[in-house]
Amino acid sequence: NLLVSEHIQYKPAAQFEGIHYPGPRIQLAGDRTTAAVTLAVRDVVHEPNPLLVRDHEIAIRSATGMLEVTESLVIENPLSKTYVGAPPDDQEADPVTLQLSIPTDFQKVTFHQESFGRSFAIRGGKLATSIPWEPGRRALKFTYFLRNTSQQRLWERTLDLPTDGLRVRVATSAPDDVTGNLDRQATTPCAGDWEVLFTSGSTPLPAQYVVR
Repeated sequence: NLLVSEHIQYKPAAQFEGIHYPGPRIQLAGDRTTAAVTLAVRDVVHEPNPLLVRDHEIAIRSATGMLEVTESLVIENPLSKTYVGAPPDDQEADPVTLQLSIPTDFQKVTFHQESFGRSFAIRGGKLATSIPWEPGRRALKFTYFLRNTSQQRLWERTLDLPTDGLRVRVATSAPDDVTGNLDRQATTPCAGDWEVLFTSGSTPLPAQYVVR
């Protein structure tokens, strides 16, 4: 009893271990009234957390009374299973698969992908999500704002996952006043100001490393 029309597409999916696995879109039109589709599902893993950050870039710039910070991460699940997080102590709470330890006094946060924006919430003072992480890599990008009413501000960020490579770019009119605990690589002109680049070098950074 499905409609056969060139104006309608169907998207079959499978549900396994509470996780939704969408399949490819199909169309039934003309003489094609049947379609064969393979739906793949995966076993799940609860712990330990297998996620790794393969690339992390942070851009900081000053606005009037504010700091604007944009973070871009490439997060990988290297396993062949879907990571769903450890069961929480509170049976009514959802497990956390990823949290973002950005400064707690942020005024606003915007995710560049709508699906992530709907999935993150404040838990214990941190942004957290229960999104299941299938094998492979996913890009995550978000921007947040911090009050900065004085001429100086200490920005501090704890890394939530082991990180292969980290770059921090600071846009400033006073590059000599910018310091950090990563290796300072370059100072270059940028849109009428200067951009100071700090990197972690070739050595991966562990989870809970604090960047200042």
